[in-house]
Amino acid sequence: MNRLVAIVALAAAVLMAAPAHAGKIPAEGPQRIPHTLQGTSTCLSCHDPVQGVRPAPADHKGRPISACTLCHAPPEEGKAATLQESTESCRSCHRNGNFSHVADIGPKTDIQRQVDEDRAFAHHRIACVPCHGEAPHADTHKVTKRTVATKCGQCHRDQLAIHRDSVHGRSLEAGGKDAASCVDCHSTEGTPHSIVRVLSATSPAYRSAVAATCARCHARDEVMSKYGVPTEVYKTYMGTFHGKANVLSKYEITQHPKATCISCHGFHDVREAADPKSPVAPANLAKTCGTCHPGAGQRFAASWMGHKEATPQQYPVVYWTERFFFYLTASVLTFGFIFMVLLDLVSTLLRRKPATAEAKG
Repeated sequence: MNRLVAIVALAAAVLMAAPAHAGKIPAEGPQRIPHTLQGTSTCLSCHDPVQGVRPAPADHKGRPISACTLCHAPPEEGKAATLQESTESCRSCHRNGNFSHVADIGPKTDIQRQVDEDRAFAHHRIACVPCHGEAPHADTHKVTKRTVATKCGQCHRDQLAIHRDSVHGRSLEAGGKDAASCVDCHSTEGTPHSIVRVLSATSPAYRSAVAATCARCHARDEVMSKYGVPTEVYKTYMGTFHGKANVLSKYEITQHPKATCISCHGFHDVREAADPKSPVAPANLAKTCGTCHPGAGQRFAASWMGHKEATPQQYPVVYWTERFFFYLTASVLTFGFIFMVLLDLVSTLLRRKPATAEAKG
């Protein structure tokens, strides 16, 4: 009887003590949560014991979300984290290759590639907060070309203002999805975390690479056909002296004086060819050519075919002149080589005959 009473008393004591402990932080003082709780709709999105990128211990499985802060103290209120502290907090998760929310699964995440010291990424020393804000998880809007340009414009204000007034910027502001934004021209991997300095030889905006960078969009029929823009621009440019000179020049920036896309069309301020403010508008073309060709006039500018290929129907004089010189050059080289070989052979045989006759005599 006494034993039964003791068991009942012990059970009652446990039941009475449980509610009193439920809302308290354990006495051992667990580590504080290293990031803000603002905008985090669920802890399990990152800390699921099975599939989380930073999984909680297996024994946490099944516990309600409301129980997280019973043991894990939230960040100290009133104490703002430094940029370095906030950045390290972000990287603690986003360096994980399985964190496919922000990077494709691979040996290195997008974030980790940016902070590698051996890469020439321009922003690898910039903290996360200036671009992503203090509560990035609260922002549910998908990153687009337009929003990326706005973020870049927080620092690059002049460039953003010029870009917004360009043909690319106006298209993006109108809801277009094809026009070039910052990452299309400045990123080696198509993400804001891989922006490379323009003067780096690996940059898509480096002078010798500009034409190929523009061709990523301007050589695509399915894109350019929507806007009536010719798609042979890259092919026709590479067929000119300018294109060949830029490819054959050394990689140093000083060795690339020849015209490329940005020399004639601008870069952040690209406009339609028919725009009166465009450098390649008919009224401005002679002046644009004159920046490299002093004294160039309207007749010089009129010789430009506007990135269109010469065909028997289009620019027939140019087409047949080109064909004539092509076949003339090929004939001279081919038959000239054969003729020189025959002359040398005949000369050798004629020199050998007298020597043979003298030997017999």
